[in-house]
Amino acid sequence: MLRRPLGAVAIGVFFLVTAGMGAGAYALTSSSGTISACVSHINGVFYRAGSCKSHDSRLTWNIRGPQGPPGVQYAWSSFIYPAGAHPQSDGHVATFTFNAPKSGFVLVTAQFQVRVHTNGTTDCHVESQLAATPQVIGIVQPGHGSAGFIDEWINANLPTEIDGSTYLGQNMSVSRAFHVAAGSNHIYLNGQYNNYGVSQANCMDALWGPITISAVFANTNPTSAVTAP
Repeated sequence: MLRRPLGAVAIGVFFLVTAGMGAGAYALTSSSGTISACVSHINGVFYRAGSCKSHDSRLTWNIRGPQGPPGVQYAWSSFIYPAGAHPQSDGHVATFTFNAPKSGFVLVTAQFQVRVHTNGTTDCHVESQLAATPQVIGIVQPGHGSAGFIDEWINANLPTEIDGSTYLGQNMSVSRAFHVAAGSNHIYLNGQYNNYGVSQANCMDALWGPITISAVFANTNPTSAVTAP
């Protein structure tokens, strides 16, 4: 018996749905919401008939498939360009506030620039983190840290006010998933430029801005992992 390749059957189904449903030339529809056609046992060709020929079979499929999961239903995005946003005493630089329609999860992404001033002789670090609370990030070295964290290594020989030049802008982006409750929620962009580690030089100054923070809502947050060699 000759067998028609699966891809050819799929193409045939496509033409049945797009062309056959309108003209009724190749398939029969029913009040139950299905489409049916006969399949030749010789060459796999579909044909329309009330009764299939001997040794041929009838193929039936639904006109409409099952309901799929909903896509992104809620999204938020806010922008601010402060004149010179420094980390406050509690560590936060900016606050993102939004109203969730129900309990669930949000994927929050912050895109921002930090304008840095070094001492011109020693490297320093600028660090930021998305968090559910304002907090001082503290000393973070490779192998440590937590989700939503970014560390920008600023080279001392970059032109940050050396020989009269201006602050150097560094573009950064960071994301993190959070559980949220129905109603008002707050997400914080925390930052620091003076606490990288023991015996590490601090940046002389750092200004956050412009800042854009966006979020999309999801009903679930499945487990995931990232690894590095």
